[in-house]
Amino acid sequence: MTSTAPAPATLQRVVRGAFADIAERLQDFKPQLVPREVGTIASVSTGIARVHGLPGVGFEELLLFPGGLSGIAFNLDENGVDVVLLGGYAHLHAGQEVQRTGRVVDVAVGDELLGRVIDPLGRPLDEGARVATRERLPIERPAAAIMDRASVTEPLQTGLKVIDSLIPIGRGQRELILGDRQTGKTAIAIDTIFNQHDKGVLCVYCAIGQRTSAVAKAVAKLREKGALAYTVVVVADGYDAPIGTAAERKTDDIWPGKWFDATGFARRYRVGTPSEAYHTGADLNLNEPYWDADKLSPVYAAASGVVTFSNRVAGWGTIIIIRHDPLVSSGQVLYGRYSHVTDPRVAVGDRVVRGQQIARVGNAEGVFAYHLHFDLSPTAILETQPWHWPKLNWNALMTNYIDPQAFIRQHRPKDR
Repeated sequence: MTSTAPAPATLQRVVRGAFADIAERLQDFKPQLVPREVGTIASVSTGIARVHGLPGVGFEELLLFPGGLSGIAFNLDENGVDVVLLGGYAHLHAGQEVQRTGRVVDVAVGDELLGRVIDPLGRPLDEGARVATRERLPIERPAAAIMDRASVTEPLQTGLKVIDSLIPIGRGQRELILGDRQTGKTAIAIDTIFNQHDKGVLCVYCAIGQRTSAVAKAVAKLREKGALAYTVVVVADGYDAPIGTAAERKTDDIWPGKWFDATGFARRYRVGTPSEAYHTGADLNLNEPYWDADKLSPVYAAASGVVTFSNRVAGWGTIIIIRHDPLVSSGQVLYGRYSHVTDPRVAVGDRVVRGQQIARVGNAEGVFAYHLHFDLSPTAILETQPWHWPKLNWNALMTNYIDPQAFIRQHRPKDR
């Protein structure tokens, strides 16, 4: 087969046509300058940033900080703006740039949320696709005036005869359920949701600080009764153990079943050797009924968040770092380090939910016995140095790590 080169005249016509088209488009192009109002961080304290240089910022406006961090402008004065930070802020420092967004913090609203399990910002926590709604509303907005509100004319029945006969509850009326733990408050709320079937009532079930198994059980009940079709489930907060079977994780044990911490937080180990150091977290082992019984056991995310590191590191095996979501109760952001693992199931940028399997227990590729080394850090040190190890530096240990057992004991979700 032979090919024939285009004639010079034909090639010239093509080139002239292309340049003519470019010239025409350049004549039609009108550059537009879009002004941006940019400020700088003056100081950072506990959960608050002081920002200078945003004269046009509005109250409760959403501001963007380096690293994708957001904040809400609350205190406005002539000399600057105080901003509540919505996430981990250890990487922030004075002089960094802050940008306005021109909008307040908002969340998605609409019928598309029905039947879904989401976090407080509307991000999906179930296996469904991203929630795409046609409308968003600010999280803080003026309530309707009293005279503009519809009267309470219809009853809202719980389906529990004792309550419905003794306590009149109207649609649109606030009603608070008070009681000690394990007295049936959630059961009353769930039964009330069941009783709204085919009655035109939309329900929102908020599970704040509840255990993953308890939330899953409630969602399964709602789905079984057909109530999830008119219900939105909002899940927030809570840290759980990163190991153990589903049945073991339903108990109140911090380390479920026969799992145990072989080393303990802040203990000196390998004493008298060149590798002597303070231990930064928990070495979770399962050595019954035989040594290395935890080999290849599932490793779960202790809380929801975003994976910032997932890779092999010499002497560590595979390390997975998760920047966990802020605790709703305090706004605190913790980084979880899951190390010596194998068979990673997540990659950098993936969003995980509490209780999702992320890897299997490994042995650092033969360096150690099989176990999971688990750390929690209140700083961003593990995001920049996933292999960080303070050795015998006590101040570095206390600054960058907390006792995972004590923290989970305090923040572990409980059945309601």
